[in-house]
Amino acid sequence: MEIAGVEMVLLDPDVAGCVAGWLENGGQLDARRQNVIANYLPKFDLVLPLLTGQELEYYSRLRSLAVLVHNEQSTTDNPLAGKAGPALEQDGPVGYCGEVRPPGS
Repeated sequence: MEIAGVEMVLLDPDVAGCVAGWLENGGQLDARRQNVIANYLPKFDLVLPLLTGQELEYYSRLRSLAVLVHNEQSTTDNPLAGKAGPALEQDGPVGYCGEVRPPGS
């Protein structure tokens, strides 16, 4: 499903996978995953005003998690911390962080 030009089917698992990876790695993300988070943050601002009900609640919480991870990484030595830009293609598919599915999928 696409909303405001944002593929929701990618937004959810990519960001949730990055957050899960951050948790599994003791609060650390590699540069590619940090870049994925940074690239998706502005997309939340496009779609959240168009959502309602459970979708709004779910994606608002997912955005909050992404912001927390991004801000935490911004205080580390990560050279990409706090910088948005294209995902690092040499490290794998653009936007991919892991396989995490939303509730009910």
